Amino acid sequence: GDKSAIFGSEPRDNATMIRAVLAGLGSETATEIVALNLAAARWVAGGEGDVLSSRDSARTFLRSGVAGGWLAEATLFG
Repeated sequence: GDKSAIFGSEPRDNATMIRAVLAGLGSETATEIVALNLAAARWVAGGEGDVLSSRDSARTFLRSGVAGGWLAEATLFG
């Protein structure tokens, strides 16, 4: 993928990129990196399976946009 799609810049831009990933609208590269991080965290925490299968389920979860909904609800309390 395009590495420039993951380089951060201003905090507002970084937040926009993460919100897009969580809403299921992020770039393929950004979504893949977040999915790998989620998979690694699950693996370290003793989750079932290996990192690659966890990555696949994390990718599916991110693309569903459910996490973006959770974030939107959480910000209502902030």
